[in-house]
Amino acid sequence: MTESDQQNLEAEENVLGSMLLNAPTIDLVQEIVTADDFYSIKHGVVFRALCGMHDRELPVDPVSLADELTKLGQIENAGGIGRIHELAALVPAFSNARHHAKIVSDLAIRRRLMRAGQRIIDLGGGGVPGELSELLGEAEAALSSATLSLTTDNDAVPLSDDMASFTATVREAARTGIAASGALTGYFALDGILGGLHPQQLIVVAARTGAGKSTLALNISENFVDRGEATLFISLEMSDRELKQKAVARLGQINSRALLDGSMHGNKKMQLRYAGAEAKVIEGRTKLYIDDFGSRTIGQITTMAIKHHRVNDIKLLVVDYLQLVTPPKAERHNLAIGEISRGLKQLAKRLNIPIIAVCQLSREGAKGKPELYHLKESSSLEQDADVVILLHDPSEDNDADDTQGDGSINVIVAKNRAGERGEVKLDYMKRYSEFRNRSATGTHTDGGDDDE
Repeated sequence: MTESDQQNLEAEENVLGSMLLNAPTIDLVQEIVTADDFYSIKHGVVFRALCGMHDRELPVDPVSLADELTKLGQIENAGGIGRIHELAALVPAFSNARHHAKIVSDLAIRRRLMRAGQRIIDLGGGGVPGELSELLGEAEAALSSATLSLTTDNDAVPLSDDMASFTATVREAARTGIAASGALTGYFALDGILGGLHPQQLIVVAARTGAGKSTLALNISENFVDRGEATLFISLEMSDRELKQKAVARLGQINSRALLDGSMHGNKKMQLRYAGAEAKVIEGRTKLYIDDFGSRTIGQITTMAIKHHRVNDIKLLVVDYLQLVTPPKAERHNLAIGEISRGLKQLAKRLNIPIIAVCQLSREGAKGKPELYHLKESSSLEQDADVVILLHDPSEDNDADDTQGDGSINVIVAKNRAGERGEVKLDYMKRYSEFRNRSATGTHTDGGDDDE
């Protein structure tokens, strides 16, 4: 039996036709299938475009879809304009969309199991070079990818189950005044839009170089840890020493450059601040787990996260940054990034925790307000991400050269599958490696004196 035996093109056509005829069906179908579940590549192209239009609240119909695919340069890959209209005409009743989506999903799982089994045979048979730990990670990632839908397809439960968790959520909202059903980032305006970070979410934080994307991800991690929630921070760019430098600068309100350039010599005030910050790191950062190996595959990340979830009960995983994850071999870069982002989304669902993936914006986003299409390999990232946060430093639009200057950063929620989009401002104190909430007057809410 081959993969071609595990497909049902008629069911795929019915799913797409139902989405075209009844836009609310798209939400229902997205809970069951992804673009990669379709055996027909053309059907996957159509599905991805439909979901993108729905997420942007655009009208969904055959004419609008054909126009969208044409703009994306994907109309021929989808089978042509005639094929789009044909899909809408093939559907007898869109009420069967859930049933047909389940057929598509089940067959996709069977195909993945076949591929995973063959991959594990290749890894174990000595035909693939690499360290044993890396091979084990790849094997686990292959099996995890194939079986995820089975492990997350939970049965119905009584409404009365787990009321304690719901009550805790209600009390937290009453305490903070923010409608939050997820874990708070620590930034009130952002939490007001997102309602916190939710289990199983993949959150993409993207910006151009120097806008603070890694710092924001680290600050959110620290805020989690300050509440007693363990976090795994996989740093593929910064070293453990650089992360310590950022943490101490924030806790001690010390200019990060001064920590290593000799400025502390003879400055007792700064030395006292450092001593206090050092103690806080030693005592209060024991649940912030750092991996700075610098080269990790999605399989290795999966294995490490599963281990820390089991042993340390991590509540958040951060990968900084996504484009530096070692891609699968023998694949085009855009396809490899798609495989990595899907792997992270699957991992978030498997561990039932939010995952933050830091991303670099493409060169097209070098000036002005960033948009979703500025994401590198945007089609895959947009599809897999539940939330996309874009950071914009307005001062950079004027070619300002102020690597240590403080200012405000526009935090743009460009995609939010579970709720509203919007834009807020945070103060970015670069010298202290710290993002801060803004007060009603537009100034930061707390801070220390400059040390220079």
